[in-house]
Amino acid sequence: MTKKIAYLLLALVFCSGGLFAAEMPPEKIVASIDGAGITEAQLQSEMNRLIPQIFFHQGVDEDKKNVLRQEALKNLIEKELKYQEAVRLGLEVKKKVLKKELNKVIASYPSQKAFDERLKAGHFTRDDVIQEIRRNKLIELAYQKEVVEKVQVAEEQAKSYYEKNKEKFVQPVQIHLRNILLKVPPLADDFEKKTLRDKSEAIVKKVQEGLTFDEAVAQYSEGPDKEKGGDMGWLHKGRLAPEIEKAVMELKSGEIAGPFETFKGFYVFRLEKILPERMSPFDEVKEKLIAGLKERAVEERGKAWIEELKSKAKIVIVEDLKHENAPPAEK
Repeated sequence: MTKKIAYLLLALVFCSGGLFAAEMPPEKIVASIDGAGITEAQLQSEMNRLIPQIFFHQGVDEDKKNVLRQEALKNLIEKELKYQEAVRLGLEVKKKVLKKELNKVIASYPSQKAFDERLKAGHFTRDDVIQEIRRNKLIELAYQKEVVEKVQVAEEQAKSYYEKNKEKFVQPVQIHLRNILLKVPPLADDFEKKTLRDKSEAIVKKVQEGLTFDEAVAQYSEGPDKEKGGDMGWLHKGRLAPEIEKAVMELKSGEIAGPFETFKGFYVFRLEKILPERMSPFDEVKEKLIAGLKERAVEERGKAWIEELKSKAKIVIVEDLKHENAPPAEK
């Protein structure tokens, strides 16, 4: 596969639906990893992929481009290291997996014809796309084998962490509320606001006189949770405005308070239940805790794995890329 095709494949597989660069960057080698070259074209393609992630809604000046260039080169070097390790391990990708991933790429285009036209415009074939997909899947397999599968978190480890960090498992006071909302238009004047306040107070009076809260929600509420009977679910203490929280905390289950004026409008609240602060028992948090500890361990193992691969490889940076996070280079 030529370097030109590799560049175009990056654009095809990772930027489906977008446009190719109007002009191909020169096939200048900017780095090599154990003899495998990374071209300026590949570097530019990776930079284009990162721009929406890193500088979303921001201008990209020269300083930011330099930082972006460093990050893109780092990504490509690490990707090549992982691929070479996958090859060394003798990993293979099943044909049905390749077919499924190819279909995903094709499906990201408006039609089969649009996909075929993209292939033709780039002067490469479906087999070229499959090879790039294969490369990416091999990288995933190597990561799974050398990182994910080598990390195990036993229940005893989770229990030990729980005992040493019990303060992290304290559930704060929780409040279960339902509400009625009368919206205030953005440009409402004082008269309109007073009219809505009076209407809210009238609703409170009707509920106190026997109208059920369900009926009041159905008849009057304009809130987004109207279809759920105004149910706001469980809220941690501190999520409400102080004056509202103070008022609802003084209620008994089934009692109402309001109206309260907010930027959205006038609220009437009904207290369902208050759960006091409590310590979550280990059995209640065990599965989530084990998953969290494993995720953290996988991240740490992944970083260590990459550093191990770098230490064994000959990485040559051809151009002068000065940055504190630049990969170790040999000129």
